[in-house]
Amino acid sequence: MSVRQLPDLIPDTKLKLPKQAERKLTSGLTVIAIRRPAVPLVEIRLGVPFGRAPLARATLLSQALFTGTETMSSIDIAAELQAVGGGLSAGLDPDRLLVSGTSLASGMDRMLEILAAVLTDPAYPNEEVATERERLEPVLRLTHLLGPQGLAEADEVLRGLDPEDLSGHQVTDLVQGDGGHHQHEEHHGAEAVDHVLH
Repeated sequence: MSVRQLPDLIPDTKLKLPKQAERKLTSGLTVIAIRRPAVPLVEIRLGVPFGRAPLARATLLSQALFTGTETMSSIDIAAELQAVGGGLSAGLDPDRLLVSGTSLASGMDRMLEILAAVLTDPAYPNEEVATERERLEPVLRLTHLLGPQGLAEADEVLRGLDPEDLSGHQVTDLVQGDGGHHQHEEHHGAEAVDHVLH
């Protein structure tokens, strides 16, 4: 029986972490930017605490988030993002709402503009919200971990939760108390990103 000699292990190399910048905005939002110059793409992730939000409303809001703003329809949003090689999506877990997206590095400013519009100026068109509500019906009813209270909330969605109900649960309402600083804070958020990307 022959013995096969295994090659020597490659020596450990020092882990080189990418450059990082962090800034906390006046709203309490923390912006973290990490640079990887070899990749010509930008990835963003926005986490919003959602643990206390009613389950049914939070679920519907996460699915209807990109249905439109006061100046753009869902088709307009998709076309604008496609023009910069990007896309945005939203997901929900028991603790938070996570909005994520990617685009070409050259399209970062436009992607941030669209994200800001979606968060601060949502329209929640009746027809599209109704479509999302109907689509969520089997999802909510088949989630066994909901329990009696969760099922009651699911019924609330199915029996009449509409865009007016969502308007009182905008994502930005959970981040800050007033709506007067969105443009100011978006500007400083972009500065934090620019600090590490340029």
